Amino acid sequence: MRFRAFTVLGFCVLLMGCDPIATEKVSVQFSGQSWEEEFKTAEGLVEQCLKTNGFERVQLRWQTNRTDGIRYDGAGRSACSVRRYPGVLVVEFSELGKFESRPEVVRARDILKRRLGETFGEENVRQDD
Repeated sequence: MRFRAFTVLGFCVLLMGCDPIATEKVSVQFSGQSWEEEFKTAEGLVEQCLKTNGFERVQLRWQTNRTDGIRYDGAGRSACSVRRYPGVLVVEFSELGKFESRPEVVRARDILKRRLGETFGEENVRQDD
């Protein structure tokens, strides 16, 4: 009897630890050889778009041998990470405890996608849900 109670209790604890995460992703592929200038321009657009949509830059910047990144926090449990890869900038919005993103996050993603498309060409901007 005790074993069954512990098994049920352990299963409940496991389920409570498995929170859903809603994600929205926009990436831009740079075609030129001057990636550094394009990265700076794109990161400036990202910062401007995120700030006007309620996200604040966190004083956290990481760098590994494969990527360089910046983090922003938004309303509730939403966050945004901006990562650099060779020739590609990836902006990923995430929100813990949600199956779908808040309207504010979707709006920020759509505005960002439009602005990046206007600057770098729509054929170079991709949205992954």
